Amino acid sequence: MTGVRPSLLGLLPALGLLSLTLAMTVGAEPVYRMVQATADQLLQPYLYIHAVLGARP
Repeated sequence: MTGVRPSLLGLLPALGLLSLTLAMTVGAEPVYRMVQATADQLLQPYLYIHAVLGARP
């Protein structure tokens, strides 16, 4: 039985995916806040209309 020893080059894709997963986990809060603010704006278009057109006399 021959043992297969993984090389560093073979581990790089797995390490890259692990790093990306950790970064997305740590950075989830800012992304969540941005998505929540976007959803709030989409659900309340009158705020956008008022900001763009201003108060009508």
